[in-house]
Amino acid sequence: MQMPQISIPDTDKFLIPIPCPENQEKSLAIQAEIGRILDAFTELTKELAKELAKELTARQKQYEYYRDLLFNFPKND
Repeated sequence: MQMPQISIPDTDKFLIPIPCPENQEKSLAIQAEIGRILDAFTELTKELAKELAKELTARQKQYEYYRDLLFNFPKND
């Protein structure tokens, strides 16, 4: 699947809000804080994904253990 291209005349129409256009220093500080929050969110998302993978692996092992226990009948000689 190919992504559609956006031409420059189309992007010229986009309005990008700036937090404090009258105060560049404050605007940059706000944008830096937004970036920090997004970076922290990204890191937390990665950690959560790792934890979910660990949990899934543990559940899979648990399932296999009980499945094998259920289907491995003792031999009566």
